[in-house]
Amino acid sequence: NNGDSKGRTMMIRVPSGVSEGQEIRFHTPEGVEMKAIVPANLPADRNMTVFVSSTHSPAVGDHMYVCLRSAGNPENCLHMGEQSISGGGVPTTSETIFRIEKKLGQTKIYHPASRRYLHVTPHGNLKPVSSPAEASTFEHHTINAKGGRHMQKVHQVIQNEMSLPSRPVHTAKLSREEIIQFRDHGYIVARDAVSQDLLEDALRKINQAIEKGQHGGTDVIDANGLHSDGEGRFSKDVRLAPEIVSLFRRSKVWSLVESLVGPESLVPPKWGQVALRYPLPKGEIQPLPRCRYHIDGEFLPRFTLLVGVVLSPWQVY
Repeated sequence: NNGDSKGRTMMIRVPSGVSEGQEIRFHTPEGVEMKAIVPANLPADRNMTVFVSSTHSPAVGDHMYVCLRSAGNPENCLHMGEQSISGGGVPTTSETIFRIEKKLGQTKIYHPASRRYLHVTPHGNLKPVSSPAEASTFEHHTINAKGGRHMQKVHQVIQNEMSLPSRPVHTAKLSREEIIQFRDHGYIVARDAVSQDLLEDALRKINQAIEKGQHGGTDVIDANGLHSDGEGRFSKDVRLAPEIVSLFRRSKVWSLVESLVGPESLVPPKWGQVALRYPLPKGEIQPLPRCRYHIDGEFLPRFTLLVGVVLSPWQVY
């Protein structure tokens, strides 16, 4: 969250077992260790708001943000996972953007999205660590610098990620009957899980993207008038937009899913698919072609489940 000119506020989660009046230590997104006192009126979700002064919260432009590629295979970018680090990441996504921090000749590499540093083990392997004191010191040599457009995109990804909550903001849970429904049938319909303001923000972003020609389809004029030949494969800027990702991360959906798969067991999504379905003529029903059926996540290395958010009224037949 943005604060005043002297700093900002941020949300942190108080670990279980820590009581009111006790001191806790945490790290800002920039990797600075700070401490705070747990208040007496801690909410049930154990999230508390703390103030971070401007001296501990430098601007994004004060650091060098990079994607770390393999010199032998430039297609392989270093990827920070939930528990480990690997190669083969996609450039300019939150998992592959790192920050080079140079202080008094000691260069450390920080991963803003997960708020962890890189550490090199005695065997030469990389592992993520939370404390700057555990982070390894690196030598930094710039061998290829890209232009301003590339850096603007990197900064935008970082700003998008930092603007979103890192833990559920609601405490809604699925009922026992809904969990049994998922076990027996493989799906749940969760009504009123996304607030109207979040829906309107997402629709506004999508409509603005269509106006700018970012919907991915081709406009076609034929005997049936003007229409698009595609379903709307939107650009990465739209799929990464906070208005789209907030449908999960600022709604009840996150806590509902955690009540199904377990608390703190999800890697929060960084992007969303925008799949348009254009209206049919009134009274017409059009089933999906058989070739369209597939198993979600079958080609992904890590997949838990699919959440679909309906942005406009549907009639179920």
